[in-house]
Amino acid sequence: MKEHFLKTILLVGLLIFVCSLNSAYAAVFTSIQSGYFSVGSTWVGGVAPGLGDDIIIVSGHTVTLDQNALVRNINIEAGAILINSTFDVIGTSTSPGASPQYINNGSHNGTGKFILYDNGGTQLRGNGVTNCNIEYRNYQLKITDECNLTINGNIQPGTGGNGTTILEAWEGGGGNLIINGSIITDPIRGGSIINQTGTIIVNGNVSLLGSSGAAAGSVFENGSFATFNISGNLTLGPNDSYCQNIGSMIIGGDLLGSGQNDTYFWQETGATVKFGGEVFPEPNGGLFFANSSALGGTSEPSTVEYNGVVSQNIAFPIDEAYSNLVINNSSITGVTLNTDITINGDLSLMNGLLTIGDYNLNLADTSHILGVPSSGSMIIATGTGELRRTFSTAGSFVFPVGDNNGTAEYSPVIVDFSAGVYNDAFVGVNLVNEPYPGASGSYLNRYWNINSSGITDFTCNVQFDY
Repeated sequence: MKEHFLKTILLVGLLIFVCSLNSAYAAVFTSIQSGYFSVGSTWVGGVAPGLGDDIIIVSGHTVTLDQNALVRNINIEAGAILINSTFDVIGTSTSPGASPQYINNGSHNGTGKFILYDNGGTQLRGNGVTNCNIEYRNYQLKITDECNLTINGNIQPGTGGNGTTILEAWEGGGGNLIINGSIITDPIRGGSIINQTGTIIVNGNVSLLGSSGAAAGSVFENGSFATFNISGNLTLGPNDSYCQNIGSMIIGGDLLGSGQNDTYFWQETGATVKFGGEVFPEPNGGLFFANSSALGGTSEPSTVEYNGVVSQNIAFPIDEAYSNLVINNSSITGVTLNTDITINGDLSLMNGLLTIGDYNLNLADTSHILGVPSSGSMIIATGTGELRRTFSTAGSFVFPVGDNNGTAEYSPVIVDFSAGVYNDAFVGVNLVNEPYPGASGSYLNRYWNINSSGITDFTCNVQFDY
């Protein structure tokens, strides 16, 4: 009898526990027609959603907020519309934990904000359009492989909260997100981005300012299977903030740092980055690593491309060399050297002029010139600097040089060694758009300077084209 009594108590207790758990979970409210959020007739069952409930807006329905909506999971079906008006959608739950779902295959509109859940990352799914700003406080947007969303607004910090990862694409096979706005961080709280698998396009600026409150920097990691394109500026703050690119990046504006030598940009092996503006210009300087890896010591091979539509300067890498360098600048003046640089890999002259001025552009003995050099795509070598190519054995090399004195003129030089001894050897070329001093009679309005070092007992043919 006693044993039976105890079993009864345990069974009743278990039922009470299960019932209490069920009451803690959110109810799911599905729209039955278009209408206001707080009106019962808008929803199946005639009752409006309460604190932390889930909502589904059915295709063909438009639900308009007439108060702040404190909900957890949101599902906007294709052809459905959620209108914030001036109110906010706030991620809330009566049983904190786990990640809420934001599934948008329709439209989410209004001047009011979407404020993320405070107790877990908000998972993004669907291929709809969100036409409002998104605020984060404690947790991030998690881009799933079912995400193909467009956000026409900013991702920005809200009041309260701690430093957090703002965007994260880590699991699954990718996911796509277009942000037609900017990503903004609070310089006291900070914020980071971890993109391991996603394709993220930001048609605005990205500001990762670090956390002055915690004296910690921001982290921006772009993984080997990831793409991150920014049309505007990427700003990295102090306290060892860094961007580590292992995948593909485009920075359409400037790469800006703290100016305190505690901001870093790392290229890793296999990575490509395209710069449309300046790389750590003063007073927004930083440390740019083009061929040294924070992971494996070297980032060879990797590729840096200057593809601006206005004039650009070639940044000096703190590790003193580029792996592969691409010139693809459509401005009249192209890109310019402000210091000696070395290229360990290939130089691609895809479009535009590369002016070396009074500085040396040094190519390794395994370097190739790719592209089709011409008067619109060549190296302007009319200063005291030289286009230099290292030689460790006999061979031929085309120096794609020319001038831009009034009219761009392509005047390449071919140097062909058939014999010689090479010891830390190089050949350097520049040219002058004038007659050679002392020339008279018939003469070219051009001469070339050929400089060599470390080459002895050689046989060489040189061809000058004008």
